[in-house]
Amino acid sequence: MGRLHQSQSAPQLSGRLGAQPGSDTRPRLVNAHRVGIRALATMAASANDETRQYSKYSQTPPYAEDIRWLFTISVQLGTPYFINFLDAVAKAVSSPFLLFQFAMEANSRLPPYPQQYSMPPINRSVPPPQPTPSSKAFAHVAGRTRAVMLQTYAHPSTAELYERCIEQFYAAAGVKLSHNRFNSSDMEDAHQLLLAAITAFMRIPHAPTAHTLLEDFYRHVKKQKAWKKDVQHRLGSLLHEALNPQR
Repeated sequence: MGRLHQSQSAPQLSGRLGAQPGSDTRPRLVNAHRVGIRALATMAASANDETRQYSKYSQTPPYAEDIRWLFTISVQLGTPYFINFLDAVAKAVSSPFLLFQFAMEANSRLPPYPQQYSMPPINRSVPPPQPTPSSKAFAHVAGRTRAVMLQTYAHPSTAELYERCIEQFYAAAGVKLSHNRFNSSDMEDAHQLLLAAITAFMRIPHAPTAHTLLEDFYRHVKKQKAWKKDVQHRLGSLLHEALNPQR
């Protein structure tokens, strides 16, 4: 996907969903969207590439700016393109930071989706995400975030993206806290990860479910190799305070 946005000579785009581009611009944007979705499919197919295990969970994963640019195009082209983008991102992106950002965008841009409506067709242009070691740690709570989102009338694509976001916080914690030699840079990375995770979990629109899932995530974090001494002291307080707010 590298340097896609430079090669397509993109104009500056507004953030309003469905704002109509000019007749000269739209064909180029549609083509750029098609190329970008294809690139995301390639990313999804190689999601378990171990050479990027650490960076892909970061706040600035590979191709982050290209993906954000594709988001801008999708918003400009309108709801069907935006939904197609969300479905592709849910399968291709591993960074929980990026997934949370897009989940919040989706939640604010897509209208309520009453349950009595039929489900939209599933996007088959991007393969489903491949199983990862985090899948086992997450398996016993899989589907709960999605269910809560759907019960509160979130669009199915938003619900799927949020589910994937929560799963990838488990995966990121498993990678970033998986080694014994923990330096100050590692500590800061883990600190930022847990801050973002707390925010994401607490935004789940059902407080009991949010609390239960955050407790489970805390148990997952405490099982990691790096969770000892100063790491436990600094990072444990974040999760403890989130789970036990002062009344």
